[in-house]
Amino acid sequence: MSTIRNAVHILYYLFSPFKKMLALYLIAVIALAGLEVFRVSLVYPIINYGLDVENQHRLLDTFFDLILPGSMHPFLASALLLLLTTAFIAVFYGVVAYSGAYVFAAVRDSLDRRIFARLIGNDYSYFAAKKQGDLLYIGQGAVTESGLAINQ
Repeated sequence: MSTIRNAVHILYYLFSPFKKMLALYLIAVIALAGLEVFRVSLVYPIINYGLDVENQHRLLDTFFDLILPGSMHPFLASALLLLLTTAFIAVFYGVVAYSGAYVFAAVRDSLDRRIFARLIGNDYSYFAAKKQGDLLYIGQGAVTESGLAINQ
């Protein structure tokens, strides 16, 4: 249990500056899911009016009677509402996708900067004990040599 607790503490430390952004993104994703459910429910009156089915009055029918204008034919009003809702969902989906990319790019950039600043703040003995540069040099040399071997 302590490893899970430690992992949660580390994640909280890393993501705590972004609580508001992540919460807004989560709310936007939940709203998008609700809009998708609403869009699927808009097919119900189109099928009913298209097939001329008369059902008993239900909650969904009452809701659609409140939304749809009474002056238009119910089939056309339902189809128009579905079209407008689909267009709104497409725009909202673009906004959510862009904001998600922005949020996670900001989180990644901030974490990279914080970790790099923490590493740079270490003294020389840390870098002498942790020879990460050797691994990078060997890896870069392997890439260069394999590229030369392929080209010959």
